[in-house]
Amino acid sequence: MGKDALLAAIKDGPAEPHKEALTSGLSALHWRVRRDITQALGAKKANDFATPIAGLLIDPDFRVRIAAQEALARMRPVKNLTAEMSEKLRDEDLEVRVEALRGLAKLGHMGLTQAGGAAHLLSHRDVFVSKAAKDALLQMG
Repeated sequence: MGKDALLAAIKDGPAEPHKEALTSGLSALHWRVRRDITQALGAKKANDFATPIAGLLIDPDFRVRIAAQEALARMRPVKNLTAEMSEKLRDEDLEVRVEALRGLAKLGHMGLTQAGGAAHLLSHRDVFVSKAAKDALLQMG
């Protein structure tokens, strides 16, 4: 199935039946294919594709990275993760912050959606929190 046919199929119906083709399209050689599929999935709020789209946050092409950020902002798993992590990264208990940062590192590419919150903690006055933030960011990529 070509890119245009695939995009039309997503626009007209659910994305799940085309999961294999979409997943391979997200790793296509040409940046336009990756960007267009990412934008279509974001517009569709295709939550099942949040993890592969999160992998595009480190795509070599900036246009794909921007599309991935915009798509992920519309997806429920990332919205839930953002709300929960935002709360935990601001917790008064330093151990909660450290454990939240360790959890982000384990999420891999999905953790990149919270890199801003982790980066903010790099300059935290507690050395354990700032070290956990540094380790988390390094492990996320």
